[in-house]
Amino acid sequence: MEIKKRITERELQDELLSLKDLNVAEWKMLEYSVNLLQENFVTKLREEFPVLSKDDIHIILLIRINMENIEIARLLHILPKSFRMRRYRLKKKMRINCNSLSEFLKDLFR
Repeated sequence: MEIKKRITERELQDELLSLKDLNVAEWKMLEYSVNLLQENFVTKLREEFPVLSKDDIHIILLIRINMENIEIARLLHILPKSFRMRRYRLKKKMRINCNSLSEFLKDLFR
C-alpha cells in the first residue's frame, strides 16, 4: 500500500480491494490512514474498548471505511457466513446493543 498524506475513503477501499490479503505493514498503513481520515479513531477505539484484540480492530477498520461484508470476508480469507458470526461476537465483546454494527461504528466518536 502506498503512503499518502491524505487519502479518501474510496481510494483506501480501492487499494485494499486490489490486494489478496494484508501483511503487517499494510494493516499498519490502514490504521494510519483511518487515523488521518477520522481524527485518531483507532486510538479512541482502543481507549474506549480495551478488550478488543488486534484482529477485532482490523475488522472494525474495514467496516468503518464502508467495505462490504463480502469484500471483508475475502480479505480475511473466511466465508461470508463466518464473517457475520465475527460481527455478532464483536458486538457482544464490545457490549453494544444495536441493530447495525456498521451504523454504530460510523457514528462512533463523531
